[in-house]
Amino acid sequence: MEKPTSLSAHRAQKIFRAWPILLVFFLALLTRLYWIHEKEYMYIDDPTSVSLAYNLPGWGKKTFEAGHILTGKELRQQCYIDDRGGLEGLWDDLAALHHDNRDGSHASLYYMALRCALTGVDTPSTDVLIRRSCGLNLVFFGLSFLSMALLLRMLFPGKTMLTTFCLLLAYMNPVSVSNVLQAREYLMAEWLFVLWAYWCLRAAARIHNQQTLWAPGTFTGGLAISAALLSCGYFNALFFGFSLLCLAVYSFRQHAYKDLGFYPVLGIASLLVCVLLYEGFFNFLHDARATEVADKMQGGDWLSNLRLTVIGLGYITALRILTPVWGTAIILYLVILLVRKPKQPFHSHRLPGAWLFVCAMAWAVIVMWMANWKATRYISPSVPLCLVAVAYYLTLGLQRVPKVLAGIFVAAFIAYAWCERPMEYVNRTSDREWPSHAKRILLYGPDHEEKNTLLLLTHFIGDKQEIAIVEHTTDIRHYAAEEDTTVYVYGAKNSPDLQAEPGYKMEKEFNDWMSVYTFNFQ
Repeated sequence: MEKPTSLSAHRAQKIFRAWPILLVFFLALLTRLYWIHEKEYMYIDDPTSVSLAYNLPGWGKKTFEAGHILTGKELRQQCYIDDRGGLEGLWDDLAALHHDNRDGSHASLYYMALRCALTGVDTPSTDVLIRRSCGLNLVFFGLSFLSMALLLRMLFPGKTMLTTFCLLLAYMNPVSVSNVLQAREYLMAEWLFVLWAYWCLRAAARIHNQQTLWAPGTFTGGLAISAALLSCGYFNALFFGFSLLCLAVYSFRQHAYKDLGFYPVLGIASLLVCVLLYEGFFNFLHDARATEVADKMQGGDWLSNLRLTVIGLGYITALRILTPVWGTAIILYLVILLVRKPKQPFHSHRLPGAWLFVCAMAWAVIVMWMANWKATRYISPSVPLCLVAVAYYLTLGLQRVPKVLAGIFVAAFIAYAWCERPMEYVNRTSDREWPSHAKRILLYGPDHEEKNTLLLLTHFIGDKQEIAIVEHTTDIRHYAAEEDTTVYVYGAKNSPDLQAEPGYKMEKEFNDWMSVYTFNFQ
């Protein structure tokens, strides 16, 4: 038998190093495919994303018509199907999204990508929308995983098992898995967070090697990534700014003074590209939610908001980010530290990487404090980066415990990602009671915002069941079907107008936004 050549031996060694990483990738992919299969209807914000991507009425200034009776099949045909079809219709919708996406608090890049993914949908099926939107997210997941593998390879060269463990924590936690289930921009942002962090590490390496950042490839790459990062979420500008500031400090410490002008130029150029991608990029300054965020910076509510932020972060971290598995491991690690001193966690050449992880964690805390609701999805883009730092320190602790115990922790963490309780946005139909026996359902929509909630009911309405929007409570009796002894009216929670209407019997919560009000006029 011939001895393997050095080239084939080197190739075999590379394959041997890659197989644990590939194993984690396919495990994470399988987990996501399973939960996509389990998802039965779209999350609250998802139909809004579809409406915006299709440039449909029912959002912004145009609304669904009050008093117009539609069957469930007709409604889904209006909301779910690519009625324009073909490349011309796609181009028209992309041009409309470039001008104004009608959602001031969000930029347009994700809606443009979603519109491309929905091209050619010709059936009013919720399952088709779930497959298309989640399929788009799987693409972003693959790009995020690849970018993280490159980042870790640069940060921990030759440390295959450490890289594998970091990837396992970054992509098998419930937050990252749940991200694939919603038709929103957060998984796209997750990928761009990681890709931007990778660019920052490459930039730091150039600074360390006394190479200028003004190289065309470095500037162009940074400009493209940063503009995309900003164009899929306005809060992302904080992470962009924090990381650039850290790089500027690193340049100063390395005496790379000629690169200090690079950062403001990149920042200004990124904003210009953002406006080229989306003319309405600065529309968020006039959005009502911008005012709500600004109010959190002042007044007497900041202490209450701080309390809710701490509680929210604690709950999300304990159950969905670290999970109880690694929470227990961290407690044991802290006990071990009382007995044995830890190794030096980051060497000097890894310092920029440590800064990036700190930036990601600081970003998550600030965003959670600024957010109107303490929801996981707002901070989900930063979770993989944050967990890389956690994984590094956990590795130091797991080295001091028996391999069997370390294996038990890893297995328990993987199993936790297959449990439904910590998983968000699965949305089973059985979780919502629906009066399928009623001939006609009514939606109380006194204003544009309430009329838009019709999108949240599209999945549940039977094909032949009817629905109509009423603007005034006095219209309820008029639009109710004669054969319905009980009338079901969906509307905002705790609506005094509906509760005061004659015939009102009871209110029951339907979802986070709506209640169903029962009326009996006999």
